[in-house]
Amino acid sequence: MTGAQTQGTMSPGLSKVVDRAKQDPNLRFNSLAHLLDLQVLEQSYGRIRNDAAVGVDDVTKEQYGQKLEENLKDLHERMKAGTYRHQPIRRVHIPKAPGKTRPIGSRVSRTRSCRARCAK
Repeated sequence: MTGAQTQGTMSPGLSKVVDRAKQDPNLRFNSLAHLLDLQVLEQSYGRIRNDAAVGVDDVTKEQYGQKLEENLKDLHERMKAGTYRHQPIRRVHIPKAPGKTRPIGSRVSRTRSCRARCAK
């Protein structure tokens, strides 16, 4: 995977998860939200493409970033409390070969921040 973090730049909590997953590849994790902090979410927000499509909430990265600290604090609290639920993915069909289309999905900005970090 390109751009993947090494354990040296990863938070200690996520490093432990990586170690446990390597020891037992069949191990399942219920939630990693308690391992994420505001700094991690802010870094994830920074990795979202500036020209990324808006999601079902019609909020652009720029709009989300106008109140970034407030938005990330709210997101972090809901993740820790277990009340965060991602919004549906906006499905759009883009034209491909003559007469054909391909579906793509666009997440909302706060979901991108969460998923970008958890994927790393």
